Amino acid sequence: MPKKSCCECLSWRCQELMSRENLARKKAEELQKQLTDAQTSLIEARTKALKNGDALIKIDGDGLDPALEATLWKILGKVKINFDAGKLKEETEILQLVIELIKKLKNS
Repeated sequence: MPKKSCCECLSWRCQELMSRENLARKKAEELQKQLTDAQTSLIEARTKALKNGDALIKIDGDGLDPALEATLWKILGKVKINFDAGKLKEETEILQLVIELIKKLKNS
């Protein structure tokens, strides 16, 4: 059996390394696709919730001791809450644009 030259061994080793690199890239590409899909789903869910008027913050005093619940509502009555509906609409529209962009990137 003839002995392989250094060039043949090096060539075989390079091919092996390229195959491993290609496999790693394919795995990374699939993981990136899964991440993008998950992020798209999250953005769509948030957009849907905002469109349906779901609150970003919900406060529920069920199960609290009545005295504690009364104190909680007193505190909340004193807290100033600023809400800008126009800004919320803007953010919803931006989220929709991001969803469309992600879908276009996935299809290309």
